[in-house]
Amino acid sequence: MNEKLMKNNATSQCSTGIEHDIVDPVAGFGTLIEAEGYGHNSQLQYSATARKFWSAMIAADLKPIDLSDDQMEQVATQLVNKASAKDRQHCRFRINRFRDYLIQNANTPARSVPKLDMSPRACLKREYDTYLRIQRGLSVNTIYHCLRFFDRFLTSKFGEGLGDLDAISPTDVTGFILEIRKAKNGLPLLPRAE
Repeated sequence: MNEKLMKNNATSQCSTGIEHDIVDPVAGFGTLIEAEGYGHNSQLQYSATARKFWSAMIAADLKPIDLSDDQMEQVATQLVNKASAKDRQHCRFRINRFRDYLIQNANTPARSVPKLDMSPRACLKREYDTYLRIQRGLSVNTIYHCLRFFDRFLTSKFGEGLGDLDAISPTDVTGFILEIRKAKNGLPLLPRAE
């Protein structure tokens, strides 16, 4: 078990008043995020989200060992729904990072393995993820954003499927970037030429 995590061992009290001798992993998680090189504000966001999730677990009388996929989803959904509309996706990502930490350090059961999507687009996305991780050595957070742009671009170009990648031109890419910038700045989007 992580030394920092052991130093942060604390007796937590659930809302029922029953004491559980369980480790408070939020500080250890914060140390992990700091060690990964996240900026100060990001560290504060990750720690605040982890603290809220941990508090919600305690309030629900859940120990890390009891955190099933369904219970995880119930607690996470409550927190995500309280986040601002702009932060919901990031909030869920931070919660999942904290869950990964709990799985590795607090005897939380591993996630159930979902059925692997073998569609051409999903396979391409996995290959891109592997490239970003292994060949480029990017951080988890950067990969997350790259994959979001991957999905957004392909959806704008081909819809939900995967079209002919050879048909993508530099104009398609620059047009997509311009649309995003215009949307970010509140300018009306131009209709796409088909």
